[in-house]
Amino acid sequence: MELCEESARETEWFAAVTAATGALGPVLVKLTALLGAEYKLQEGTRRDIMSIKSELKPVHDLMGKLWGREDLDVACTDWMAEARELSYDMEDDIDGFTLGLEHDDGGFIQWEATDSPFKEFMERVKDVSKRCGKMQKVGDTICNSNKLTTDPRALFLHKDASELVGMERKKEKLIEQLQEHEMVCTFGSAGMGKTTLADLVYQTIGDGFQCRAFVSVHPSPNMTEILGTILSQVSSWCNVCWQWHQTCSPTKYRKRQINFPL
Repeated sequence: MELCEESARETEWFAAVTAATGALGPVLVKLTALLGAEYKLQEGTRRDIMSIKSELKPVHDLMGKLWGREDLDVACTDWMAEARELSYDMEDDIDGFTLGLEHDDGGFIQWEATDSPFKEFMERVKDVSKRCGKMQKVGDTICNSNKLTTDPRALFLHKDASELVGMERKKEKLIEQLQEHEMVCTFGSAGMGKTTLADLVYQTIGDGFQCRAFVSVHPSPNMTEILGTILSQVSSWCNVCWQWHQTCSPTKYRKRQINFPL
């Protein structure tokens, strides 16, 4: 299945900020895909999808804006936690919905259900969206009072190599070290360009690896969300394997519950 042009532009960006926004990014990408011409959905279902997408987009943007700040009040952190919880539930059901789609004789994909499977989320989505307006005021206040005006999401933006000055020598040295060691650490005070250097190296040699991911970690990380971010970037076959696992398993596993054997 090919994503529409809008979805293709958003996919990499949303995957990069999953640690901040839970599964909201992937949810928005999948909702956009379902609105594509290849899906022959009922009109009511399409309206529900468009409504949910329009409600969640501002929520996603604000959560990325607030992520990583330590001066948030309880109401704001609770709202973000509930929004992430909603995103995980939605992604599970969207995947189940997509797996239930069938191709008709004309090559289109259609859904036979009478009622929209998205209706059950409408109330939760509207509640999160309504509270987003209140949280927006909190975010504006924090940003105005904070001398650091850079959006935290900017850490994830991949800069063009032509925009980087004085990094070529450092890049080559780091690549040389990576050829000799499995892991290389960079350290130094804030603003020295550690993340930029790592990103430049990633862009230079990343295509040589079948599985790769670029993740920026907050000082107080949520390991489950970080692992989810890595999995979302590593390879497209991860999603295929996961969908197969959900289909074959008698139990509905939650994507946010990742267990590793000791």
